[in-house]
Amino acid sequence: MSTSIHIELDAICLIALLAIAYQSRKNVNQQMNRVLFRMITNGIMLQLVMDIVWVAVEGRLFAGAIFINRILNAAYLAGGVCLGCIWYLYVLETLGFVITRRLEVLVMLPGMIFIVLNFISIRTGWIFTVTPENIYVHGDYFWVQMIGAYGMIAVSFAHILIRLCKRNDKRVPRHDIRKLLYFYAVTVVGSVVSLLDTGMPGAWTCASVSIILIYVDDQNREDLYGMITAMAGDFEGVFRVDLYTDRCLCVRESDKLRGFITEGKTFFFRSGFTSYADRCVSENDREAFLQFTDPDRIREALSHEPVITFRYLTRKN
Repeated sequence: MSTSIHIELDAICLIALLAIAYQSRKNVNQQMNRVLFRMITNGIMLQLVMDIVWVAVEGRLFAGAIFINRILNAAYLAGGVCLGCIWYLYVLETLGFVITRRLEVLVMLPGMIFIVLNFISIRTGWIFTVTPENIYVHGDYFWVQMIGAYGMIAVSFAHILIRLCKRNDKRVPRHDIRKLLYFYAVTVVGSVVSLLDTGMPGAWTCASVSIILIYVDDQNREDLYGMITAMAGDFEGVFRVDLYTDRCLCVRESDKLRGFITEGKTFFFRSGFTSYADRCVSENDREAFLQFTDPDRIREALSHEPVITFRYLTRKN
């Protein structure tokens, strides 16, 4: 692929991702899944910028050109592993895992190690080197970089396959798995094509396409939730509950719930509604309310009836 086409494709993808990033910033929802998605989007944009600069710099000799090339490649290669780690967290969160601080540190540790390795390579040439002609060349241990970058992708894909193999596991969010598979179908294929040096668009161009597909899929679902919220305008609160993972998203809150349940936040259903019952439900109805909102009981009831209802009194003020 010629230099001009390479830069043009990267620039087009960068513009598209900038539009997505701008739209995402307008949404104040701070769910972990959204935060991780924004981090991936911003990281890919940074990779595209470095890719454009690198294509423009490589092979050209001017003061500091070789040093600039080395810095760009160290940041570029380290960023690839870090984005693989963030993607793994995104997959885990999408599949219903609770992202704790300890899990974040554990998953991001390989990224931190490769940041150090790649910047050490500026001097040692272990992962990569730059010739006196200012041409990038793989180092003797570049295979370690490939294991780091694609290892995280492989592990995250293995998690998805494990969930898919559990056919009776209804906790598997099929629409979310479809969304995740966009990434592997487009990005991984693009990475392989790039490694084969076929002259076709590379990994980050394809990763940009994956992010666009995921964003469009999410927006379609957001429109659906918006319709649900609009139709439920007379309710005090609207919640989307996964009865298998105990995760609950507050889709809409009223003034009466504000300060107790926050719109757009995800919380544990059992503990959240137990706390709500203790604080807001009248003593006479509290036990019956907790029985009605028990996830196991709801699943059983919905297997026979499309809609279930419960009336209860709330405490004054």
